Amino acid sequence: TNFPGSDERIMTRLGEEGAVVEFDPPVDGPFGTPVTRIALPARWSQGISRDDKAAMTPCDQREAILSVGKRTFRYSRAGLMPDRSVSD
Repeated sequence: TNFPGSDERIMTRLGEEGAVVEFDPPVDGPFGTPVTRIALPARWSQGISRDDKAAMTPCDQREAILSVGKRTFRYSRAGLMPDRSVSD
């Protein structure tokens, strides 16, 4: 699989662009490999700006909490999902 370069935009099949969260240095993901970038779907990107700080906090070896601005997501081997345990 080829991924877009850092200068390319990531869009959904409907043409909407979601927020791209980048980590420098990379953080450990739920698959045990370093994560440098996560592209959020446009529907989950509302209210997120380029200036918002992003952080990945491991819960255990298989799950982490991704925080971007005031939004939080659970990132696990099942994928990325909005974190319903934290209210926006």
